[in-house]
Amino acid sequence: MRKVALFITAFMISILLPGCAMKGVSLFSSPPPKWVFAVIDVSDPHKPRLLTTVEIERKPRYFNICGERIAMTGDEGVQLFRIGADGSVRNVAEFPLRRISGNAVLNGDYLFVPAENELVVIGLKDLKEKARMKVGDSPIVDMDLSGEYLYLLGRSVFHILSVRNPTSPKPIASLPITTWTSQFATASIENGIDRVKLMKALRNSDSFLSSNCLYTTLLLMRDQVSYRARWGWRITFSKDYFIRWHGGIRRIELKSPESERWDRIDLDAAYTKYLYLSGRKKLKGRDIGEVTMAYGYGGKVMFFALDKWGEAVDIIRAPFNSIADIAVSGDMAYLLMEPKLLFILNLSSGDMLSLLTLPDKYKRIVATRRSIILF
Repeated sequence: MRKVALFITAFMISILLPGCAMKGVSLFSSPPPKWVFAVIDVSDPHKPRLLTTVEIERKPRYFNICGERIAMTGDEGVQLFRIGADGSVRNVAEFPLRRISGNAVLNGDYLFVPAENELVVIGLKDLKEKARMKVGDSPIVDMDLSGEYLYLLGRSVFHILSVRNPTSPKPIASLPITTWTSQFATASIENGIDRVKLMKALRNSDSFLSSNCLYTTLLLMRDQVSYRARWGWRITFSKDYFIRWHGGIRRIELKSPESERWDRIDLDAAYTKYLYLSGRKKLKGRDIGEVTMAYGYGGKVMFFALDKWGEAVDIIRAPFNSIADIAVSGDMAYLLMEPKLLFILNLSSGDMLSLLTLPDKYKRIVATRRSIILF
């Protein structure tokens, strides 16, 4: 027994004392951290489908989606994934870049990657670098694409390039940055700028306010993250909608970029309407198919038909604690709710179209008209 005790003591000392550890033995080692992202098909917003979840070894900074391709930007480069016909997602390529400074953007068979103050163009057919060009003197911290135009936000200058020929980008305009915060920036539209060309370049972008809101400044979203405004409110926008919300308040507020009036969507009322209009709950008076109008008022949801028949039901509290993030694509708003829910709202009508229970808790959302990424 004494020999056994001495052996155990010697073994513990060899582990715990510096320089005495036994080779190949580590009681406190842990596996490297893993990150997970989810891919959801929202081509039919009434029936969203979870395609798959993907485990990755590197922390993602941002995702960009183009058709069946997904580009994940991290601190050490870009990983390229492809969505298969069966909904599976596989890693098809990696592009290590140590000087990467912002999110990569897909454009057909090309990938644009910001590497400090350089733009790197990679061909996806042969996975080779096709071009590398210097863009200003400051690092590119954010990048977006709309049609033939590529938008690059540097720390001191905002650049617009034409990428009609992806391997030979052409400068359209460069605007000096006048305001810079951790979430957004403003650029100055100086005299001498070709405003017609500038408005054309900005007309179809979801990253900036619509052209009739531009006078001498241009508001730019940074890192495509909904930024925090006063008193905990958060804001995001597209070319058609300006949306604000507060994590602890059960509504969102929206307006068009041209309007000063904010409209409200009560999320509990929208959820209640969804339960009845989707047939999950039944009215006492008539079939839901006869309802022509429904709205929330005074803690109730009112349902009406053409013959002025009406029925009031109590508002049902939606099963979420708070809003984690919101993304907008067209008229659709995708609300990532805590703990594990996705709401899809039609912003033009204020109606909730669907609800999806998620397999895990996520913090951010990236959306297109066909697919969304949660991470």
